[in-house]
Amino acid sequence: PHNTTHYRDHSTVEPSAVLLVSWLRDATFWKSEIRRTTGLDLTKAIHTNRFTFLDLLTTPTQDYQNLTKRLIDAITTLRMTRPTSKLILLLDSPDIALATSSLTSQSLSTLLLTVRSQVHCTILSCSADLPLLSAATQSTESWPTPIEVESAAFLASQAHSARMVMSVRELETGAAKDVSGVLRVTRGGGCEAFDHIDGDGSGEVREAELLYLVQRDGNVKVFIRGNQ
Repeated sequence: PHNTTHYRDHSTVEPSAVLLVSWLRDATFWKSEIRRTTGLDLTKAIHTNRFTFLDLLTTPTQDYQNLTKRLIDAITTLRMTRPTSKLILLLDSPDIALATSSLTSQSLSTLLLTVRSQVHCTILSCSADLPLLSAATQSTESWPTPIEVESAAFLASQAHSARMVMSVRELETGAAKDVSGVLRVTRGGGCEAFDHIDGDGSGEVREAELLYLVQRDGNVKVFIRGNQ
């Protein structure tokens, strides 16, 4: 038996390229907020073909075929300009499409499965408010609405296929002076499949429950309970 150590030359690693698709916010919002919180200049990233934004808020697409085409076309274009870069797909509020288009939870999940196969990794940001998830729990008080049923089905499907699930919620008692809410990181239902692909444990998900504080300037501080 012997140990083998692998070294990676990061100087030769091609920077990743990002495709951000948003159903809820326009390009102006993302440019200003990313610059304010991280200092990154998206204009420069766009000119070097490292960042592409697909606006589905001001130019929405209502049906499955056209939405699939727009996403695949954007991925293909970015891949052609950055052929050696790992492509990261960010989807902001895709669940909005369940309420604003003819898409169902099944068709939206199928669409995401298609586009995920074309990129290195996919990050979804979805609403998980209790009213939208009530259909996933048994209740005799009232019948869930169609949007509740579709939202619950979509979120459950994505959580079961995800490598990692990160949830953010406010305190049940309301925001305190030093704490705004709880940030929880858990293994998704598809985590074991990804562990099998990695093989070396480098992508292991470390589950944790942290606290966060939204400060006056809009920045967010994350800390371990008791260690603010």
